Amino acid sequence: MNERIFPSNVLTSVLLLLSGFLCMIPLLIINPDFMHNADEQTMGLFYHLICITIISVALVVNYKRISLLVSPIAFKVNRFFLVCVSIVIVTQLLSNFLLFYFKSTYQLDYTIELSWFMVGAIVGAPIFEEFIFRGIILKGLLQKYSPMWAIALSTLLFALLHPTLAQLPSAIIFGALFGFAFYKTKSIGLTIVLHFVANTSSLLIKYWLLS
Repeated sequence: MNERIFPSNVLTSVLLLLSGFLCMIPLLIINPDFMHNADEQTMGLFYHLICITIISVALVVNYKRISLLVSPIAFKVNRFFLVCVSIVIVTQLLSNFLLFYFKSTYQLDYTIELSWFMVGAIVGAPIFEEFIFRGIILKGLLQKYSPMWAIALSTLLFALLHPTLAQLPSAIIFGALFGFAFYKTKSIGLTIVLHFVANTSSLLIKYWLLS
């Protein structure tokens, strides 16, 4: 029988994501108003702790099958890669232009002063989120479901963690695109780069529109 990694279905994928919030329980017990009073840098720190907790749980549960979680980093800079990058940039241009012209509260999600938060959003988020959603969850779902359903379900979970009006449309598009790219190439490095391009281009476009 072929070994399967955890998570291997939707329910266990949701449980894995929820496990990440365990690290916040002691803090919320000590300070119930933490979520209301924390600044963006503090929230950024806890976001990364949540991601680390999720990855740690996956590694512990899969300790006998860790080799199955290893995905290639290398990828080819070919036509497929360039098409993916183009889709990412066009999506960010369209979404930011639409928000800029139709949303009166359009603003930067972070500023130059929040340098560590910027590093987390541009560098940390692509690494952690791709490893979680593509390298662990999508890889696990592909064991049980067809590629189309596995990509769709992982996209849904990815979108649920980006629920704001500004993030949701792009999260759905990128979740599907990154999922398909991972399925086609098996390279986690490719999706990390695409995610990096998405976050960086969004930041640059926002500065351009608000300058």
